[in-house]
Amino acid sequence: MMNTVKEKITANKVRSSIIGGIAVLGIAFTSITIHNDNVNQYERDLRTTVGMIENSSIDAEYMIDEYSTAWSSSIDYGGDFNTRIDMEYAEFEENGDIDTIEKSQKKIKVMMKELNDPPKQFEEEHEHLLNMYGHYKTYSELAIFPDGSLLTYNEKTQDLKEQIDAEADKLETMIEE
Repeated sequence: MMNTVKEKITANKVRSSIIGGIAVLGIAFTSITIHNDNVNQYERDLRTTVGMIENSSIDAEYMIDEYSTAWSSSIDYGGDFNTRIDMEYAEFEENGDIDTIEKSQKKIKVMMKELNDPPKQFEEEHEHLLNMYGHYKTYSELAIFPDGSLLTYNEKTQDLKEQIDAEADKLETMIEE
């Protein structure tokens, strides 16, 4: 009788150990799955944000080119470039171009906040994204509110656009599928 009780106790301990082991494996698997899902989501959000910055930069580039052309023409023909810039601004406002840039700025800012805590394997990409975003913010603001002389405006916007494109190229290379 004593052996039977000991055998039952031993069997229960073994069964408990097996169930405990399965539970630990299940928790570990779930944890790994959640981690991988978070990493995959971060990568998708990173790609989306880079694309949003690139697209909004193209919209801003159109406006910058229009300002620059109008500004240059008014200087060449002795017109008042401030009035000409104001006219371009009014046209952009009427066409919804400024609203489009401002909405993009807000959406991108929200995405940047969501990407603020990168998984370890995306820390370098996050640094490039921060650089890209900083250049984009200045570039898109200059598309709405031109500043400086025509020469400095053209130089600054060209430099910012090159920096945005360079960071985009780096990021695209780093996060290739």
